Amino acid sequence: MKTFIYMVRHGESPKMEGNERTRGLTDKGRSDARIVAELLKGEGIDTFISSPYRRAILTLEELAQSLDKKILVFEELKEITFLSDDKIMPDKELYPLVKKMFSDPDFLSP
Repeated sequence: MKTFIYMVRHGESPKMEGNERTRGLTDKGRSDARIVAELLKGEGIDTFISSPYRRAILTLEELAQSLDKKILVFEELKEITFLSDDKIMPDKELYPLVKKMFSDPDFLSP
């Protein structure tokens, strides 16, 4: 028996709505989630796993509901924390850190 793992990046999320955990999806993000649901509905997916971020859960929700499945949420899948209190970091500060994170395997967030 083969196991296939589909990794889905969350849909577009508004940068200024809520904190990192509670940000939802933009209209485009919701539209993209519907496209993902349509593309994957016939793949026989039996388990859905998500980070605790609302935008990630919302991206999978329509597909999981259509297949009568629950989404298992794993706290360990949350994003790296650059600021305390789940505040949103401006892109001009965030992008250099993300670039360093991917280029330096020993990098630790501040």
